[in-house]
Amino acid sequence: GPRTDRTEGNGPRTDRTDRALKQTPAQAPAAPEHHPYGQYGLLLGFVRLGLASSPRMKGTGGFAERGWGALLAALIVGLALAAPGATRAEKDKMYYDAQMGYPEKPRSFELITRPINLKFGEVFNAFQQPIPLPEDVVEEFDNKTMAIVNYEVDVVGYDADGNEFQVPLYDAYNHHYIMSIGNLEDLMSFYEEYKDDPYLSDHDDDHVGDRNDAHSMMKDYVKETNANQTASTAGFGGASGAEERGTAHNLVYPYAHMVNSPQAFIALLHLINTKSESGDIGGVTYSPLLECPCTPQRTLNVTAGLIDGKPPLITFECNEGMTLAGNPSCAIDTYEGGFRCCEDGVFLVDTDKYPEDTLPESTFYFKFTIYYMNATEEFINVRSASGCCDVTANLTISGNIEHDVPICEEGTPPEACVYELSTTQYLDMSYEDWERRPDDEGTDGEKDQLVELVYAVGHLHVGGLSIDIYDDEAGTLLCHSETTYGNGTAAGDEKSYLVGMSPCIFGLDEFGKPPVLKKSTVIRTVARYNSTVNHHGVMSLFILNVADVDNGTLPS
Repeated sequence: GPRTDRTEGNGPRTDRTDRALKQTPAQAPAAPEHHPYGQYGLLLGFVRLGLASSPRMKGTGGFAERGWGALLAALIVGLALAAPGATRAEKDKMYYDAQMGYPEKPRSFELITRPINLKFGEVFNAFQQPIPLPEDVVEEFDNKTMAIVNYEVDVVGYDADGNEFQVPLYDAYNHHYIMSIGNLEDLMSFYEEYKDDPYLSDHDDDHVGDRNDAHSMMKDYVKETNANQTASTAGFGGASGAEERGTAHNLVYPYAHMVNSPQAFIALLHLINTKSESGDIGGVTYSPLLECPCTPQRTLNVTAGLIDGKPPLITFECNEGMTLAGNPSCAIDTYEGGFRCCEDGVFLVDTDKYPEDTLPESTFYFKFTIYYMNATEEFINVRSASGCCDVTANLTISGNIEHDVPICEEGTPPEACVYELSTTQYLDMSYEDWERRPDDEGTDGEKDQLVELVYAVGHLHVGGLSIDIYDDEAGTLLCHSETTYGNGTAAGDEKSYLVGMSPCIFGLDEFGKPPVLKKSTVIRTVARYNSTVNHHGVMSLFILNVADVDNGTLPS
């Protein structure tokens, strides 16, 4: 049951790290478990898989086209989805895998990162050295193209006997990750260049501070320094974190992340040790450390605009509406906590009160599972959209990445305590793309180029309710991504933690064909948070995968 010595609410900044050691509670919105089937897995699995038509999937149309074999497959999958022992993530995976229309069953390989040793309250926020892919995979795809159709991310540990176990969020919080697969020599060169500056705060680079261009930055670097001119890179994530542990990242055939001659894997990992020495396993709350409080050890120089004597990881830059509203995360003089106080090696507890050498240490690993197949000419390459979507940005700035959620006015009914933010950005052009190049270099032509929106999923923090994107001119909802909160103590179902975001996988019957839009389409993003308590340094982002129209060839 809940501990009796807990206190409610958020205190001043200097008080918050005291309470972290006791896992002080803050309220999180209750959210029903979202699943495409609910309790009627057998019936709806039968209907969707056996009767629904999928005209974009070659040879995988409706019931009449699929025949009795598909009916049997539908029955099997439906029975599996109805099984009460299956977790939400397992059900989702069975459901999505069955609908993708792949020409063959995807194969998979697992990658375990190097160990991450952290004391309680300590942060890891850096690139790890590239990890070679399995030898047989490298050999098979030498001078060939791999089509990556899905991936999964987890944080794991190992017991004294070497048995692997999932690490719950109340022990380690996956803030976010960015990962790429490519040529070993290219990725090693990239690592050596950026290992001490993963967010480019010390680099004079066009992509500084632009989360959505993290993969573009890596691809540009590889292109300029390419050791193997036939190689390429494929990137994933960008803002994904703990909330996507059980989220499907499948792409409908014929879309895939494609990479030529893959040899190695590199990841930027942001992990926080939240394992309290009190032994509390979650209870009624979530760790306040996941909001990255600025402790007394952090030096915020308002005049010089420096944090700990250096420029912040991301420049403070909110859109006009948020700046006028005085959102605390928009300026260094009001900043209380978030990404900028969460650099590699810092502690999120007051180490004057809790010396580092007294804090318990744990070892964690990231585990990546990559699902792939041989790429054929039918496959279409996808990439991350450039510029969209961050609710703190607009058409003229790239955004602040994070924001605070102010507590609602006293006396407001809890169900009415909803904090909403809205903004507009270009779908696949950052404001730098729009402004930096003169028209005679083709900017106007690029504005009219078309892309297909293939995949979309929101990135929110604890307290988040939902996030939507619209075609602003047409007023059409493109994707609604909503949250799932845990209700227990098992990894993946941690009470009060955000454990899932619903994706939009275009090409599936329920989402329709991938929308075809101009790169310059103005997208409106609307994010909603529960504001019964205030939150610091939360994010409201969308991860978008797009495919260039008429790009039916393999990447060169």
